[in-house]
Amino acid sequence: MPPTNQSVIAGPSRRPPSKAQTKIPPEEEWDDLEMPSGLDTIWDSIEEAKRDVKIFLLDRRESWAPSNDSNKSRMRLHCLRDDICNFYIRVCESKKKGGCHVSSYRPHTCPRSVHHKFKSRNSAWYIEHLLERDVIRNRQILPKDMQQRASIYHGIPNLLYMPAYRARERIIQGMDGDEGESFQLFPDYIRRLKGVDKEAYAYYHINGDTKRFEASVFVLGLVRQAIRYIRPIVGLDGTHTRSKYRMTLLTCVGIDGNSQILPLAWALVPIENERWWTWFLDHIRKAFTLTLYEEDEVPLDCISGRGGFLISDRDKGLFNGVETTFPEAIHSMCCQHLSENIHKKFGKEARQLFWPIARANTVKGLNEAIKAMKEYMPIAERYLKDIGYKNFTFLAGVARYGIDTNNFTESLNSIWSEIRNLPPLQMLDHIYRWMMNTFYDRYRTKNDPGNDRLTNKAWKSYNFRLENSRGYVVHPSSDTKYIVETPRGHVRNVLLPEENELDPDGDGDGRCSCNQYQEYEGACSHAIACILHIGKDPIDYISGYYTRATYRETYRTPIAPLILEDLVPDKSHPPDHNRASISVSPNRKR
Repeated sequence: MPPTNQSVIAGPSRRPPSKAQTKIPPEEEWDDLEMPSGLDTIWDSIEEAKRDVKIFLLDRRESWAPSNDSNKSRMRLHCLRDDICNFYIRVCESKKKGGCHVSSYRPHTCPRSVHHKFKSRNSAWYIEHLLERDVIRNRQILPKDMQQRASIYHGIPNLLYMPAYRARERIIQGMDGDEGESFQLFPDYIRRLKGVDKEAYAYYHINGDTKRFEASVFVLGLVRQAIRYIRPIVGLDGTHTRSKYRMTLLTCVGIDGNSQILPLAWALVPIENERWWTWFLDHIRKAFTLTLYEEDEVPLDCISGRGGFLISDRDKGLFNGVETTFPEAIHSMCCQHLSENIHKKFGKEARQLFWPIARANTVKGLNEAIKAMKEYMPIAERYLKDIGYKNFTFLAGVARYGIDTNNFTESLNSIWSEIRNLPPLQMLDHIYRWMMNTFYDRYRTKNDPGNDRLTNKAWKSYNFRLENSRGYVVHPSSDTKYIVETPRGHVRNVLLPEENELDPDGDGDGRCSCNQYQEYEGACSHAIACILHIGKDPIDYISGYYTRATYRETYRTPIAPLILEDLVPDKSHPPDHNRASISVSPNRKR
């Protein structure tokens, strides 16, 4: 029967009334009834017994008032209207049976209106019991959604916002433990990580004055070795986490031979600024300064020393950090962020004229695109000139592999979106598991039919270029120099490497006036036409980064399992709690 809107009259808190006091007719007297299901349990502790008994009553939409003689070892409850109701329940410890049990129970005989608007039905601890499964499924569930579910499924129509919020936080803390205390486990977590991965680079930073945790950085040992097999291009980005302390996650990301992202390093820092970007990049340089090959005498800086480049947005702190830590590196700017800035400053038309500049692959095409921008809006062209065309176009002079935006790094933020909801230690553990699963799955990737040498992505690109090359007319000058005419009337100069100059894994110093050969370090459609003309295999002229053998070598060694159980805390303190009050929207866009 649904509750009515009659008022509740609370009776005095006292011992259960006697039969004489309540004047019950003799024919309606009874002894304690048989225990209903839910009250016939033996509990290990009195706290569990008290909680479960109260939940039992609340689930039946019943109320109670505590007796004065309840204490730590027993609980006695009676009705709010004990002048008209015989309700009584006693929970105590049992020396004979062991544990705790309900020793006496008499049900309510009062009207249902007595229980209406009983405050405990809106308490956080009871809402925690009702909606625990919902929070476990979606730890980002909003309190207003919890209010709706409590009303629809549990008959609590007027649940307040704060009890719902507190219930969610209680459930999350029960799953994850105390987030502040988890920072004390970082030193032991790092020791355990190095125990299963001897080559791992991991470090945590404690403020010397306050003894508070500030930052930590991680590079897996297998990733330090795998960097030799991936393209020399690195993306840098930072994103917010969404747990209590609102730490910032900095990431360094590479791209493997199958055009899949591979996280190289990640760090938790208090804020994204020049100081912490420099700190992160300095550790990256130390982690990836190593001897790649046996014939190398001096360790190589694998981030900027392999002829590649770094790409990021124009965040000032990041930009200065790269200049400080990797002064010799080619630092390319994300064209997507540049286009958005141009759109905001100069309008949609200027943005449309920007992309032909960013993606021009010849000097002639670049000059024509710059001229068009200058004629339409000279101030926008001066803006790009001040930034420097070599910082975002092919004039950088290195192979960019078709990468002119930082989207591949942003995509990692999206992939790790749910992981970023977790407290720091659990987040790092889930990142480690993600890496472990990724290495396992990618090593077992099967080749597409007919493909036995290249990665699947490279195979599709090769077949597309091979199909385009069939209509080209080749005019040889020598075994390495050619002129190629296309059906559209384009004329290209192609220079193939000498056969003895080909790298063991393919490629070589080949060039084409379309610049795509140099851009991707693999034969373009014009070069493929020339290679077929001399009866060679075009795959021999494609960089070893794209071969299946190199791809499998990247993920050959599995990542060892690592668990968080039984970590030993140290005496450090959590980060400055004042940062925990900073609210960051999950949907914030940079």
